[in-house]
Amino acid sequence: SEEHDIGIAERHNVKLRARTDKMSENAAQLEIRVTEDSMKLLLSCTIPEDNVDALAKDIIDEMAELGVKGQSAPDQLTLWLKVKAKKSPILKDEILIEGQHPQPPVEGKIEWGADFFKEGFCIDEESGAIDYRKKTAQSTVEKGQFLAHLIKPIPGKDGKNIRGKRVPAQQPKKVRLRPGKNVSHDEEKDMFYAESTGRIKLSEHILSIDEILHINGNVGLESGDIKHTGTIIIEGDAQEGATIETTGDVEIKGLVEPCDISIGGNLTVQGGITGSDDKRIKVCGDIHAKFILDSNVEAEGSVVVEKEIIQSNLRVRGSVMIPNGRIVGGRIKALGGVDMGKGGSEACTPTTISVGVDFRLKPQLDELEEKTKQLGENLKKIHTIIDPLMKRQKTLSPERREAVTELLNNSYEMEELREEYNKKIECIKEDAKEHEKLEVRIRNRVFPETIIEIKEERHYVKSEFIGPGRAVIGKGRRIEIRASDA
Repeated sequence: SEEHDIGIAERHNVKLRARTDKMSENAAQLEIRVTEDSMKLLLSCTIPEDNVDALAKDIIDEMAELGVKGQSAPDQLTLWLKVKAKKSPILKDEILIEGQHPQPPVEGKIEWGADFFKEGFCIDEESGAIDYRKKTAQSTVEKGQFLAHLIKPIPGKDGKNIRGKRVPAQQPKKVRLRPGKNVSHDEEKDMFYAESTGRIKLSEHILSIDEILHINGNVGLESGDIKHTGTIIIEGDAQEGATIETTGDVEIKGLVEPCDISIGGNLTVQGGITGSDDKRIKVCGDIHAKFILDSNVEAEGSVVVEKEIIQSNLRVRGSVMIPNGRIVGGRIKALGGVDMGKGGSEACTPTTISVGVDFRLKPQLDELEEKTKQLGENLKKIHTIIDPLMKRQKTLSPERREAVTELLNNSYEMEELREEYNKKIECIKEDAKEHEKLEVRIRNRVFPETIIEIKEERHYVKSEFIGPGRAVIGKGRRIEIRASDA
């Protein structure tokens, strides 16, 4: 009650006045405060020449009032004050006592047996040129090969603040790795080994080895369509009309003619890719090819091309890299930006290059938002039924009460599912934001009739731009093509 609070305040003031009467003259200039995190006790005062003992006593009294643990003995505090006074008699926010800070944990980690997942491409030692056909990653492993050592984290050590309360140490990040297909796990040593020769793969913390299907010739009428659960190496061509499906990588030593390809890993074509309106290439990883012509391509990773991309429709979540080649005609949509030699052509071929837009985003969001909307409508119908019944639940028959309970449980499940969908929507948006790069890099030149799009902004190239340069969002949220270093 208010009277009770006033009584407590009066008793506190009486106690404070009594303590103030006992304090020495030096204490009038004494200020002791605890930092917000309760880890430090700070002292501000003027140290007298002839009455340090009294000041030390006042400080100890103040510390006791503040509930500070680990107080110094009066003689130790007096000695400390005298030492400080030799440098300066005026102390300002001097650390009198400091708590024990928690010791950080040692993070867990994975020590790989080789550069299985290293990013980038090999560089020719003589010329210094990047060989876009060869990745630096060592993806092929042999049976019995050591793959990884999982080093578990070491927990941190809790600390204490100046009031003696525990300050919890930060929790180490979880490091997860589980054995998948063709991978064995020595649980005692937490080491992983290959049980077969193949291509190493890491997906959602599961380490596995894809078996290699080796085709010495072409994939076409003679071989039939290919369906596999691992890596495919084709020594010849993927001929027109063929279908290739696999969960792993595909490496084609020859050409890709118009055919349907759907793979869960990377696609490497030492020749080029030629497509058609009714054929699709869908890749969950990266694509490497000498050229891409008249093709419809989707890639979750990046697309690296040596010479040219002609009249093709590319939708890519990574970047499109063709630094020594050209993009002519068609439409390129790359969330992670574009790095090209030339854009468009001397013949002013209409060419659209779009960056910073995730081709998956709208369909995924539309689907989840539709599900969320449907759940909301269903919840509204349920509450239309049960809300009136809840008001008179005491008069309901046991059967009716059971039915209401079941409907309530269904509504709780729907609410949880709707919340889950909303979280997925936010995660999808954040993931797209992390991968986006709002830049088109121009190594050589861009010709008229080329359209550059960055997010929602659009820029028509009306006159030839001689590079090197970059197209970026400039002042007024407009796209600018700026000269830059190569």
